[in-house]
Amino acid sequence: ALGVSLMDNDISGDNYLTRILIGKKGFDGTLPIGSITDEHGEEAKKKLEQFDIILLLEKFEQHKVQLVSHLGWTEWIGVANARSKEGWNEEASSESGQDNGPTTFELNNFVDLALYKHAGALAEHLTAPEPARK
Repeated sequence: ALGVSLMDNDISGDNYLTRILIGKKGFDGTLPIGSITDEHGEEAKKKLEQFDIILLLEKFEQHKVQLVSHLGWTEWIGVANARSKEGWNEEASSESGQDNGPTTFELNNFVDLALYKHAGALAEHLTAPEPARK
């Protein structure tokens, strides 16, 4: 039924990250498109704060120290980093470089954008440099 709900309501582009973190109610049909609020965002932030590792893919090189320090992973990191940059062109990903105000996507996903900003701050905190790290 979850797949039907996603298809019928097309909520995949409506604060999807927030919906994932707030759990079942994010997908059970009780929160239709446009109904995610700052309150839901705060709930999602609290859940995110329980994570031991938070990485932003576009800052993988900087944040990967969490994988080494928390999990001891080292073997696959170079491969993952190379894959994270495949096809990524930061210049092409920005629109025209002009600030024409918020896009429709930004307006429709303002809660997710705040959540992502919070995740970035948490990732920076969890990546806190130590003298032994380079």
